[in-house]
Amino acid sequence: MNRTTTYRRRFSDSILWFSALLMSGATTGCVTENGDCPDNKDSDDISVSLRIEGGLPSATRADFTEEEGTLAESYINIEDLYVLAFEIGEGKEVADGESVLKDIIWSPTESERLEESVISSNGTEVYLQTFLSSENYNTTTPFAIVTIANTKNWSTTGFTLNKGVTKLGDLQKILNYPDVDSWAPDNAVQSGIPLFGIHKASLGGYNDKFNNSSNPYDLGDIWMLRALAKIELRTSADSQLEIESAAISANGWNNNLQLIPRLNRMEGYNASGNTGQVVDAPNFSGDFKPTPSTTALNMKPTGGAFVAYLPEYQLVGTDGTEHNNIIQVKVKTINGNELLTTDYSIPVKPYDGSPANEAHWNYLLRNYVYSFQITGVHQNQTLTWTVCPRAEYTSDIPTFK
Repeated sequence: MNRTTTYRRRFSDSILWFSALLMSGATTGCVTENGDCPDNKDSDDISVSLRIEGGLPSATRADFTEEEGTLAESYINIEDLYVLAFEIGEGKEVADGESVLKDIIWSPTESERLEESVISSNGTEVYLQTFLSSENYNTTTPFAIVTIANTKNWSTTGFTLNKGVTKLGDLQKILNYPDVDSWAPDNAVQSGIPLFGIHKASLGGYNDKFNNSSNPYDLGDIWMLRALAKIELRTSADSQLEIESAAISANGWNNNLQLIPRLNRMEGYNASGNTGQVVDAPNFSGDFKPTPSTTALNMKPTGGAFVAYLPEYQLVGTDGTEHNNIIQVKVKTINGNELLTTDYSIPVKPYDGSPANEAHWNYLLRNYVYSFQITGVHQNQTLTWTVCPRAEYTSDIPTFK
């Protein structure tokens, strides 16, 4: 799919427009999606800007086959968006679970956020500009920017945020899968995949003689990862079959979702500030235990495939026992529309030749795509299928872009 390229071009155009608007604001004022451009209430405060995107840049993709996310899969609801600054502990290179909340830069609750913050969005990319207090920030101490989006439909409690008190670990909460028989992201009704991003920021290059509200200091890009895995099922062109229905079987999927995957690693977050693909196993220690659903989850027909979005889950137990992640599928022939009455089962599990020590083979991992293709039905009603894309002896798992 080429949609992502289109969105990136559109966003580049909007940034140029927005920058021009800001530059003209020095004499004529300017307006953004959420009000006037910020006024500097204290001439010593630090004018900054940042960009938030619901996908990954090419430089930080995992070394697997890539699949571009759709608009709905990359959607950021700015009415359900948090942009938070966390301290990086003394002597530490990156934020961790003990990092303390420094500022609520943006929140869905207007009274919580920095009053100077303004925001512009085209749906998948967000541009934010604000002023940071010179009393709380300096050019020598880095900090972490954490972004959270699309969680209100997944939580009944929301987030309790207190500056100087809330720790990053407090956000590693379990979100509840919607109580529905099927689910897919839909930006038309503001129901997006929960997203999480983290970025190490520094004001080392800030210059008060050069940077101001018309030329804010650029804190960089915050790339957000989807907190769900995607399973997709389709038929091959030569199979002469169509999918009648498909579902993830009861007790075969986890309905508890962790917003943050591993606090000791922070999604590949490193000293250079990049956010990489998730390649480590999720942390199910303490209270964060997967809960197998007691009901089946119907897969939705989307873009020529049947699709389900699932929280992370362990596919193989420590004792080697395979967990019951099963796709139940019913197919029909294209010619004559004859219904094949047998319900077929396709297991979601590590496959022959998959390295036992690689997490993406032993778990459903967030932001990964697990793709299956039905290739035919034998005369004895046995279904044949492949894990896609197929390579000799192994079957690679694509990741979202």
